[in-house]
Amino acid sequence: STDPGVILVCTGHHAFRTEDGGASWCAVDSLQGPGRSGALAADRMEGSTFYCWNQGKLTRSTDGGVHFERVDADLPDEPGTLQTVHGVRHEVWIGFPSGGLHRSLDGGTCFSRIDTVDHVVLFCLGKPPAPAAPPVLFLYGAVGGSEGVFRSVDLGVSWEDIAPTEPVGIG
Repeated sequence: STDPGVILVCTGHHAFRTEDGGASWCAVDSLQGPGRSGALAADRMEGSTFYCWNQGKLTRSTDGGVHFERVDADLPDEPGTLQTVHGVRHEVWIGFPSGGLHRSLDGGTCFSRIDTVDHVVLFCLGKPPAPAAPPVLFLYGAVGGSEGVFRSVDLGVSWEDIAPTEPVGIG
């Protein structure tokens, strides 16, 4: 949020919102219910827009997290990692353990799958290498049938394996 007092938190079956920096909290009714804990991200350009991936659906709030409505179609019904892009309005990325990596340029209404990615354990977006360049993608998962840690500087068209051995604790 661009308002430092507004904070949203997803905790398993519940989501909460504060407008006073945490002095008081209220439930976000449209994000309540049993299921997986939600992945939450703020739009990096529109401070009142938030996205939540929960229970196999993407929801969006345009009123600072007071209300959320479903916006996605045809995404995998599994836990996901949700990211938004710094400096880009309405760009949303979701990575799935078996469903690959998906990108939306319209605030989550439509998604395109990044065909080069088989599955995602973790991913994040890094600083672009130049001011007009896209963000660098970092991914731990499988690309083209190979497991590893990868980097892409071209929005997932090509990937470089940046950890030729398994990460510590894996294997």
